[in-house]
Amino acid sequence: MRYYLFIWLWVLFSGALAAQSRLELGVWGGGAGYLGDLTPFFYPAPAEVQPAYGLLLRMRQTPAWSFRFQALYGGFRGDDRQAEPDNGQRRRNFSFQSQFGELSAAVEWDPWAYLSKEKPMLRSRCFVAPVIVVGVGAMYLKAEPRFGLQDDQPVPPAIQRDLDVKSPLILPGITMGGLWNLPLGRSASLFFHVNSHYQWTDRLDGISHSGNPKARDWLLTAGTGLSFRFQPKDSDRDGFADKEDACPRLAGSPSARGCPDRDGDGVEDAEDACPDQPGLAEYSGCADSDGDGIMDKADQCPFAFGYEDTHGCPDRDNDCVIDSLDACPDAEGLLVFDGCPDSDFDSIPDPEDPCPLEAGLREHGGCPLPDSDCDGIVDAMDLCPHTPDTIGFTGCPDSDGDGWIDPEDCCPNEPGIDSLQGCPELKAEEKKLLEKAMKEVRFKTGSAILLTDSRKILDQIVVLVRNYPAFSLDIRGHTDSQGKAESNLILSRKRAQACFDYLVQMQVPSERIRWEGYGETLPIRDNRTPQGRAINRRVEFELILAVDSK
Repeated sequence: MRYYLFIWLWVLFSGALAAQSRLELGVWGGGAGYLGDLTPFFYPAPAEVQPAYGLLLRMRQTPAWSFRFQALYGGFRGDDRQAEPDNGQRRRNFSFQSQFGELSAAVEWDPWAYLSKEKPMLRSRCFVAPVIVVGVGAMYLKAEPRFGLQDDQPVPPAIQRDLDVKSPLILPGITMGGLWNLPLGRSASLFFHVNSHYQWTDRLDGISHSGNPKARDWLLTAGTGLSFRFQPKDSDRDGFADKEDACPRLAGSPSARGCPDRDGDGVEDAEDACPDQPGLAEYSGCADSDGDGIMDKADQCPFAFGYEDTHGCPDRDNDCVIDSLDACPDAEGLLVFDGCPDSDFDSIPDPEDPCPLEAGLREHGGCPLPDSDCDGIVDAMDLCPHTPDTIGFTGCPDSDGDGWIDPEDCCPNEPGIDSLQGCPELKAEEKKLLEKAMKEVRFKTGSAILLTDSRKILDQIVVLVRNYPAFSLDIRGHTDSQGKAESNLILSRKRAQACFDYLVQMQVPSERIRWEGYGETLPIRDNRTPQGRAINRRVEFELILAVDSK
């Protein structure tokens, strides 16, 4: 019983710890004694106290209130020989030995908890904090009474009725008691507790009809233990856990995610461009007086509506040159020409160009120069001076007609798409092949040895990589969460490398393949189910455009 009880409790606690962040786990050891038909005093006989121990899980709801789940295991006993000589109980010569296990849920109330907020100095001096505990539970009881009868002595009816009661029993009950905590730091406490357990029965000792059936038996447990609090670390004690605190070493305010914010505008001081003047988050904590979307601190014209490209100043021709510095304020131009246009793109502004509509050189007065390929772009500005221009004003052709000029097209002889820099997109069946490979590439359990069936799909990957010479192949190994994280990371890398080695063996250039292992860090299904873990054990393949392939 003891082993099943603690295995079950450990599974329960482990699951709870994975799902909660503010918990306490405790262990304790002590003794158990009972009050009943064989007790000579109003308290358990010290000589009859037996060892008891347990585990507890505390879930704090507020500083004063907590829920506690507890598992106990131990034994207790009694003997008429402990009775006073003159009361006749010794002559009866009854004794018993009982074993018990109990699971209980209780509410804890700490009446001193309010001091941590209302009177922190008094709380810090309250070295030992008392806690009141009330709860309900279920007890597994196995009682073994002994009635001291002689072999030839007939069994009295009352004793026979006690012997006929089947054991073990499952008994509901209540538990009440007290707990005293001695803090050992922010996350650990030493505690001493005393609990009484009432099960509404006279069967804790297995003796009822032959004793006093009107009196109920009580069980008392007491012990000392250690509890450890699992809570988020809050280094600056500002109420924000470090993992949620943008400034874990500096106490801050809720409006600034736990960082200092002395102007109270909701933007932390470290990111506030105007830390002493309230502003808006979208303007980095500064004001925007002219409503142009540029904070006053960065606005060269804070009281005149402007644009970001002109640092907040007006620009009526929208050429990103502010009107006060624009030599041609009513004609859209370029910054390098003080806001004036260059209609023929010969790097000479129109006011200085005698041939403003024909490209030329300054040394030639701005008039046209030779155009070797007769594509309308002078050689000095032609990226491909000996090949007629077929797209834009670059002077270069687009052989495959996909809108990318050949010098910039990663696949100049195959029509492609912009997102792949002129290369064709993978076909639907080729994408499905990569998804299929993730499911069908398998290894021997716990190793990086490829199963024979996996080579068939890898051979198809070889053909796919050869069909897309402008692409490189990414291989990423993953595992489920079973085992140690470090071992899983090593296994995922070995499996990715095993696929890499096979592809290289099949004459795929090694410089076109990249591989890496990520262990259990990137699951795509729930690792708590066998199906989810099976899917998470995978090797992913992805074709990625190699920009440097040309």
